[in-house]
Amino acid sequence: MFKLKYLLIFIILSSCAGPYTNKDNGSRIELSEDDTFEVVLDGDANSNYSWQLGETPSFVVLQLPVVTKTINSEVESTFHFKAISQGEEKILLIYSNGKERKKSFELTVVVGTLGPILSE
Repeated sequence: MFKLKYLLIFIILSSCAGPYTNKDNGSRIELSEDDTFEVVLDGDANSNYSWQLGETPSFVVLQLPVVTKTINSEVESTFHFKAISQGEEKILLIYSNGKERKKSFELTVVVGTLGPILSE
């Protein structure tokens, strides 16, 4: 039973892509349907800014809740996503106070591609 518990934890953790962080801003990732991935972004705990999803994506869903954790003077926001159908789109996360945008994070997500089809 003890070994089975750790095997299940390993499978769950290894099935999730990422985490993608600020250093991955502007990156492109390729996934299959039902794949999950996470984005972890830092913010300032002493401000009224927070990370928010810019627009609702079509091929990927945000799995709630967004997890926030305060570490010293930083707030770490973790977004969990799941690919639900084939397509390509940009995921945009915005660091804002509701009025002013301070910075953003963008990730191009491609779900279910087979690569380019070349004719002979």
